[in-house]
Parts: sequence; structure tokens; C-alpha cells
Amino acid sequence: MKLSEGKKQQIRSERFEGEADTAVFHTALPRQDNGPIDYDFVRAHLGTLMEDLMPDLLQVFLEDGEMRIRQLAASLRQKDWRQISSTAHTLKGSSATLGMSTLSYLCQQLESAARDHEWRNVCLLAAQVGKEFEHIRTFLAVG
Repeated sequence: MKLSEGKKQQIRSERFEGEADTAVFHTALPRQDNGPIDYDFVRAHLGTLMEDLMPDLLQVFLEDGEMRIRQLAASLRQKDWRQISSTAHTLKGSSATLGMSTLSYLCQQLESAARDHEWRNVCLLAAQVGKEFEHIRTFLAVG
């Protein structure tokens, strides 16, 4: 999936309010607003580079994320605990870096459940991770 030119322009031209020094790498709590990306958080880390880098970073995230979601599905079929945990860990980091706290939080929970061999929770969380990734992809496609 490619980001539309309209969405790229919207991301480049957004103006955000907030204090850059208050941001921390976070996966603690999901966002409660309407969008799956916390642009204030990303701006605090990328600063003025956000306008230039964010569209490309999101494109790479989407491409890699699609592969990771397929990898997660294959690992679930094989009950490969280690691979489930590893895939969740990778998605957790990349989504947190891009201000996708809900996805990052879900991946953190999935990683932990896989490490603890909690199969029921792993299945439920993997489904939620897939839905949240799709939500992000749909959000980015609109534009």
C-alpha cells in the first residue's frame, strides 16, 4: 500500500502544539483520541525533520508491518512462541517510535503473553494487533 499524495501532504503540513521536552518513548497506555498516531509525540522526537521524514517512515512501517502481520499469522499456526514474541517485539518498537501507542501497547501485551505461553491471550491479542494495524493502514490511506 502506498500513501496517497494527499495524505503525505497532510502529514507534511500539519501543525501541532505541545512541549517537545515532555515526550518519552511510551508504550504504557493506548491513545483515547480519534487518530491512531500521536503526531505530537513523533514531532518531539523528529522535530522539524518530521515534515520531511514522516511520510517515508510511515511507508516503510506499512510495508514492513504487512510482512510482520503475515509472519505473526504463520507463527500462530505453528505455535512458535519465540517467533510470536520476537515479531510482537519488533512491531512494538516500530509502532512506538511512530507514535502508534495503541498498537505498541497491544504488541507489548502480546510479547508478554507469548513469553508466558498464555495461548488464549496470545490468540486474542494477535487478533487485536491485526485489527489495529488495519485501522492504521486505513487511516493512512484516507487522504
